[in-house]
Amino acid sequence: MGGVASAQNATTTKDVEEATLQSIPARSWIVDAAKNELEALHHTDSYLRYRTHTVSEKGDMVRDVVESKDGTVARLIMRDGKPLTEEQDQGERQRLNDMIASPSAYFRHVRNGESDRRLADKLVPLMPDAAIYTYTPGQPQSGKNGGAPEVVIDYKPNPKFNPPSTEAQALTGLEGRVWIDARSHCLVRMEGTISRG
Repeated sequence: MGGVASAQNATTTKDVEEATLQSIPARSWIVDAAKNELEALHHTDSYLRYRTHTVSEKGDMVRDVVESKDGTVARLIMRDGKPLTEEQDQGERQRLNDMIASPSAYFRHVRNGESDRRLADKLVPLMPDAAIYTYTPGQPQSGKNGGAPEVVIDYKPNPKFNPPSTEAQALTGLEGRVWIDARSHCLVRMEGTISRG
């Protein structure tokens, strides 16, 4: 009987990790991750590669995105939860080849990418104040980041946030979840939903 009671009261390493982790405000992880994202965005000697998953009136689409100092290129890889058909894949390849073959089209594309980067420069630093952050249960977690420990944080709009610009108003309707590498404090994954227009 005593063995059962002591087993039920035993504190595990996981419990200690979670208690220690949660002594740090969740917002602190977001501050660090936002800083690291801006550094990565402006690091000219490397590129970023990631996937975006968008669900909108146009459908459910997954794109493979590469950002470099020369611009951003996104390639559609899944539509409505399924890989592209041979025909769709060929059309996507042709779209990218056409863009590369036309210097003026590519220049317009790069100019739009620079506009996106300027927008990120304005919005990413506002993220820590634009939302209220809370830990999801069971920290840290091991996810799709090669098994490395991740901090998982939920966010919802901060009603006290006063957007400094029209663009920043977009942050007032976002809610979702972020995964941050517990060692590097870099963003691993982010999911969000527009909860209001």
